[in-house]
Amino acid sequence: GQDPGPDAAELAARYRAEAAVILERHAAMDWSLVSPEGLEWMVRHGDGREAAAAMVEVIRRGDPKHRVLRWTQVMAVLVARDGGVGNMQAGEGKTLVFLAAAALKSAQGGAVKIITTRDVLANEAYGEYRTILGEYGFDIVRMNPDNPYADPVGGRPTIYIGTMNDAGFGELRGNVAPARRNGVDEIDEALVHSDTTFILSEGAGDPASVEVIKEVEDAHAFVTGARKAGLLSEFDFGREPGQVGGGTRLTEEGRARIVDILGRDPTAEETHRLTMAATAEWEYVENDHYVVWHHRELGPEYVVVDGRTVLNPDAHKIYIIDQTSHKVMFDAETSTESRWNGGLAQAAEAKHGIRIHDDPASSASITAGEMFSAAKSDELFGFSGTADGVANELQNNHGVKHVVDIPRFKPSELKIAEDYHAIGQEGVISHQDAKLSAMAHSVAERQLDGNPQLAICNRNSEVGRLSRMLDDLGVEHVAVDAKFFLRHGEHAEAELQKIFQEAGQRGKVLVINRQGGRGVDIPVAPDVDADGGLHVLISGRSAESRAVDIQAENRTARSGGHGSAQYFTAPDDALYANTVEAQVSVIRYTQHQEALAEHRAALAEHA
Repeated sequence: GQDPGPDAAELAARYRAEAAVILERHAAMDWSLVSPEGLEWMVRHGDGREAAAAMVEVIRRGDPKHRVLRWTQVMAVLVARDGGVGNMQAGEGKTLVFLAAAALKSAQGGAVKIITTRDVLANEAYGEYRTILGEYGFDIVRMNPDNPYADPVGGRPTIYIGTMNDAGFGELRGNVAPARRNGVDEIDEALVHSDTTFILSEGAGDPASVEVIKEVEDAHAFVTGARKAGLLSEFDFGREPGQVGGGTRLTEEGRARIVDILGRDPTAEETHRLTMAATAEWEYVENDHYVVWHHRELGPEYVVVDGRTVLNPDAHKIYIIDQTSHKVMFDAETSTESRWNGGLAQAAEAKHGIRIHDDPASSASITAGEMFSAAKSDELFGFSGTADGVANELQNNHGVKHVVDIPRFKPSELKIAEDYHAIGQEGVISHQDAKLSAMAHSVAERQLDGNPQLAICNRNSEVGRLSRMLDDLGVEHVAVDAKFFLRHGEHAEAELQKIFQEAGQRGKVLVINRQGGRGVDIPVAPDVDADGGLHVLISGRSAESRAVDIQAENRTARSGGHGSAQYFTAPDDALYANTVEAQVSVIRYTQHQEALAEHRAALAEHA
């Protein structure tokens, strides 16, 4: 991680001391004498500490168990109050911290936006905020990018709640929630690790022109034909056979071979198309980087063409798997999807013999970073369990005042076992299969004890492979990969939440891609916790950031509970490869009466 600065410890100590004073005030007050109207007045007009103590009481009254915020939570509220970011670990109560911070800010200084990571979490927060704050004069608005927002009513404190997609596409449609103070959950992923580009695109993913289709198909046929004839290989594009990840670049030797085959120098456009074809052929792997999905309503899965049975080109589409979160980047309800720009998506479509579509044309795009720039945001605050690792970026590039470490309320009881290093045997079992086999046998052995297990797979395709191995061992389990979200459509998030709610019960085994590694709360019953809690297995250490690993580990032993974790690694894991990813844009297709002025989105760059 990065050093947040020499005064970090002193700053944290000041916030901790102030939190103690506020909780002392709350404990000393006879709140039975304060009516809801009096409490509302204190929140809106009291001095900083009086208002904060009153907010603690508002939450206590609204909480079903009448819990008082812990000192760590109050400390985090104060960090947010001052426009900072709290490095707050999983299970430490961020939900109520966001609520308290947003309520205090909106009560005394104008409207606030709260950005969550998922629709289901935004919906839950919307309901919770209304339940706790509604009695005290707060207006809570669920963000919707397709509708304009009314201005806050007559000085009433107003909080807008939504997701990054809600904010991004609202900006592009001109439907911007009227709040220039923003709280962002998992702020490091949103602004540093991902910094997604949102594009509003005319049309509905139209087929490419005849000219473009010919260019793409010719490049695919050239690369695959030359490979089969032994005239081109992965070496000619800077790759080793079987290499995981890494860039794909035409080498000087490869260019010379192409000149020999063509009898001339390829044009710049031909070179680009050939590189994209090679990238789709060798670097980007089905079910790891993308899935090919059959839309039944568009026709049968297979058709016969020239006597051959092939995928129906008009009934299939390619959907990208986000390599950080493993979400499939498609939302059936809002017609939102992601696409690789610059010809890579077209090359993948040619590889699978499905309809080649235009790269998105758009007159409107915005990045997550731009949404929260000084031009659009007066204040930015947020929380994450791994924000300290990007403290400098958040402060220097996004205007965050400081990053403060919020201690755990109880010491962590997490136990991390020594990594299991799997080595395959040539001609018998690959390194990767040896690793997954070790995971499967570990799950089977532990299931005899009855404690729940969560297997987090660093590659989406590992979910299916591990699931089949568990089936062979007779282990009952639930498996969730990228296609789960396509199968369940607009109900996927709700279905996944049900799975998480049950995953901490005795004997349960959940095998999941990285969707299970961040922003997930698996409740564990007291008797299960007493027996050691949830055990997490992770299929390798992250190639992107140590932050990914920390988040995965912290799915267990939350809030001072018990839990354990173990990594399973192999010599050819992505961590040991030079991985380069293409630029991904999140695109919402639309139809307008007046066509948008078209321009090409930026080409994907392979550094």
